[in-house]
This record gives sequence, structure tokens and C-alpha cells, in this order.
Amino acid sequence: MKKVYISCYSNEHQKYKNTLLDYGKNKKLFLTNCSNEKDFDFLNTNNADDEIIKSVKLKILKDSDVSIFLIGKETSSRKIIDWELRASMINYGVLKNCGIIVVYLPEITDEFKEKIPRSVLPEILYKNISNPDCHIVETTWNRINKEVGHLEKLLNLALCYKDLSKYKIDKNIKIKNSSKYNMF
Repeated sequence: MKKVYISCYSNEHQKYKNTLLDYGKNKKLFLTNCSNEKDFDFLNTNNADDEIIKSVKLKILKDSDVSIFLIGKETSSRKIIDWELRASMINYGVLKNCGIIVVYLPEITDEFKEKIPRSVLPEILYKNISNPDCHIVETTWNRINKEVGHLEKLLNLALCYKDLSKYKIDKNIKIKNSSKYNMF
């Protein structure tokens, strides 16, 4: 059974995360590695950047096969999301990189409709989605909510893509939260 990590920025997005968790449990689709913001309190941002990411990989993502990122209006500004993304993209010892699924939440699709700008994404994700050597699955919450079986297809696709993806991880780790949208 697949192990899935679901990244969720705020309490207002928790309902989407809970829906995915319930669906996965009821359909016996995946097991989860979960966290909340307090789980990151052990990190010392004075440590070297790669030590922060390795710690997130070991203690938060653990042995996840796929990471799902719920993208709302504030997601790109959050340092923890940056860390989770970077940890999802690395191999560290026996812990392999994860397949990545991006889910645009209604607050994004309601505002931008079908023309979602890349500026709503965290920078590391934006750079890798634009890279032809990376295979990141994108969808909307409305599509997951409407189509029975869509999430399972996405999970299987992300799982296949994880070994094919050659993520590019720069050294620009986010140490503090920033403004709302990225300006690339």
C-alpha cells in the first residue's frame, strides 16, 4: 500500500486534507504520514540548509512514496511548504524521493479559473514543474471531488513518475515566511 504525505498550510485548508485522509482510509487506498506546524518546532533554522531538509525527510516525510501539496493563496509564502517540497525531492539513505501531486484548491481556481499563474506555486515547485525532466502531477480540488477514482489514478501516476523525475534543487531554501505570491 502506498504511503502518502499531505501538505496543508492552514486551518482553513484542513477540511480538504481531512477529506483526502477519509477517502484514503475508506477506500484502503493509502497510508499517511501526517504532520502539523508544531511538528516542525524541533528544527533549528540556524542549521545548514541541507540539515533542515534532511531532518524533514527523516522525521516528517519518513518513507512516503507520494507527497500531495494543497495549493491555496498563501501556500507559496510558507517556509515549511518549501522544506516539505525539498524533502520530497531528495533521496536520503534508504528514503527515496516522492512522486508529487499538486492540487489547486477552490480559492485558487475560483480566482483564476483555468489560467492559474505559476506565481501561486512555491518557487522550488515552479522551477521543477517547468523542467521537462520532472514529472509532477497537477489537478484541481473540483476534479478530485467530482470524479470517483481520479485520486487513485493520480496517486498511481505520481508513483510511476517519481523514479523518472530528476528534480533540480537549488540552495535558496526559505528560512522565513514571505509575501503572498512569488514574483518570478
